[in-house]
Amino acid sequence: MITNKTKYLILFWIIVLILFTFYCVIRLNYLREKYGDTPTPTANPTANVINYINNIQKQNKISDLSNPPECKNLYDDNIKVQSLGYSNCQNAYADYLEKQMDVNNSFGQPKSLAEICPISSKSKLYNQCLTSLLKKFTDNANMLDTINQDMTTSINKRLQDRNGILNNIENQSSSLINNKSQTDFSKYLKVNNYNATYKDDVLGLVNNYYKNRYETFVSGSGLVIDPDIEKLFFGSYKPINGQYLVFNDITITLGYDLKDNDMSMQSEQVPQPTQTTQPPKNIIISISSKSNGLDIIYNIASINNFKAMPNAIKLSIKNKNVINNLINSHNSQTIQQLLSTLGLVAPTQLILTYDEFTSTENILHKTYKLSNDNLDTILILNKI
Repeated sequence: MITNKTKYLILFWIIVLILFTFYCVIRLNYLREKYGDTPTPTANPTANVINYINNIQKQNKISDLSNPPECKNLYDDNIKVQSLGYSNCQNAYADYLEKQMDVNNSFGQPKSLAEICPISSKSKLYNQCLTSLLKKFTDNANMLDTINQDMTTSINKRLQDRNGILNNIENQSSSLINNKSQTDFSKYLKVNNYNATYKDDVLGLVNNYYKNRYETFVSGSGLVIDPDIEKLFFGSYKPINGQYLVFNDITITLGYDLKDNDMSMQSEQVPQPTQTTQPPKNIIISISSKSNGLDIIYNIASINNFKAMPNAIKLSIKNKNVINNLINSHNSQTIQQLLSTLGLVAPTQLILTYDEFTSTENILHKTYKLSNDNLDTILILNKI
């Protein structure tokens, strides 16, 4: 026989079970509302990672930054600067440098040059935005490059194979005059003012060009160049984004000249005894702008470590040669004027320094800085 006490105990547990059931239903409904819109992982998550990386790497301009927010609207007003009597911001800044005028002084005008042309004049806001841009790539894109190293290697391998096929097709379909070797040979003739009068002269020039290009020579200008200097500093450079806009297209190269110092232009020469040593080669700095058809060759008299520092060299420039294939190019004249204003003249001395640091992601970053003889920074460069 079931006692009253037992009946109350059973009723109590039934009520507890009903209340627990209601709690579970309410809790499940809450979780569904909170997480019901969460997207499920796709079948190919790699594609999303690639898009994420590409989106970050594409945002490599100052106007892509949000800190400080003024960076998004940072631009040179080439229309407003005409009120100061200049055709564009680059010419205005070059004139201010030449006359040693303060870009932050309005000189009675509503706005100063730094406010009208913040990029060309390297204003304080521009420096803040450029610093944020450098930090962004240190903290974001480089970290992603490390995380996805295996994936990137695989993609690059496939791109390399495809580019190899495309290059073979291009070489077969392009005419000989468009071949890179022919283009380099034509530039070699213009730089050294060589003219072939007879057919034998052409053969001699071709022979000397390829002999000088592919044989090993003693270091330039009769001087012995420290192998450490050659390894660290010789090569090609590109300015980092966000500096002078007119320099975005230029490539700076430090290396050996192609011509043979002792080459004779005569078509008939008396045979000379075989030499056991090769003649020395000159060392040059070349500044090229492909879109403007401009090549400036600076001949170097000497290269030495600057103040005995292993990460800095002093370049003594003795003369220069300008090749301008597009005479009507406005930017070509602006590039030359701005280079002269910044201190790239002949004769002069330049300082090229190397700096490196390791980020928190354990990635080594390498940066080069080109300065004039007053140690004023001309350009910040990346070696390519």
